[in-house]
Amino acid sequence: MKALVIAIALVIVAGLCMTVFSACGKTYRMETYRVDYSGSKGCFKNARDRYRAGQKVRLIYFDIATDTSYTFYVDGERVSPGSENDCYVIEFIMPEHDVVINVDVRNPMEVPERRTVDYCGQMDDYLNAEETCFVGYYVELYLKEKKDDTVYHFYLDDEEIPCEITDEGYVMVSFIMPDHDCTLKYTEE
Repeated sequence: MKALVIAIALVIVAGLCMTVFSACGKTYRMETYRVDYSGSKGCFKNARDRYRAGQKVRLIYFDIATDTSYTFYVDGERVSPGSENDCYVIEFIMPEHDVVINVDVRNPMEVPERRTVDYCGQMDDYLNAEETCFVGYYVELYLKEKKDDTVYHFYLDDEEIPCEITDEGYVMVSFIMPDHDCTLKYTEE
């Protein structure tokens, strides 16, 4: 009888472990991944540098000013924040890779500086390219043509940045405009 009770207890514990370490039917490893706050870590009350894959991340942004709008991005995807005690709250499940969080802060009373983007002779390849962009603003650019079976690599100041294919079939690249003149180029394979 004692052996049966122990066996049942082990099955229950194993089931609880599987429940704890899985989310949405996906089982995650116990590895931790890094969060890059793009210079805004100090504006979050509870920011940590690393989270486990599958862990619910709940960040509280407290550095709020009047007459200012805030837009939050997790890996380039816009996130709608909740609110709590005069703070913004963003939540997401930590994926199995490092994550970049950007906060686009705009005050209509201030005019941000503009910086030049050098497209390395490829400016005409974009639908919506501008020679200058506002510092700190989220920039989203679309290539005019997508060639089938072509892999694109985009580089902002010689550092590769991700791109995606939109539902409409355009190649889209996005980034936060740095506080200096920059170069944006792409290659095809």
